[in-house]
Amino acid sequence: MGQSYLLPSGAGFNARWKQLYAAAVLELDDARLPDRIAKARAAIRDRAADSLTSPSDEERRTLNDGLRILQVLEGMTTKRNPAA
Repeated sequence: MGQSYLLPSGAGFNARWKQLYAAAVLELDDARLPDRIAKARAAIRDRAADSLTSPSDEERRTLNDGLRILQVLEGMTTKRNPAA
C-alpha cells in the first residue's frame, strides 16, 4: 500500500511537526484526539514561524494543508462527540 495523502512527505521538512501531525491523524481514541490536534497545530505554527525568512512554496503548502486537515478532523470529532 502506498503512503497516505494525509501524511506529509519531504525529507527537508522539520520532522517534529510531522510526527505530531501523524499522531493526530492516526489517533483512534476520541478522548485523546483534541490534545493531539492541539499539539500538532502548535508544532505546525512553530515550524511556519521558524521558516518565515525563507520557506519553500512546497513547505508552505504542506503546512497549510496540515492545518486544514487538522481543522476538518477536529470538526468531525466535535460532531461525533458534541460534549468533548
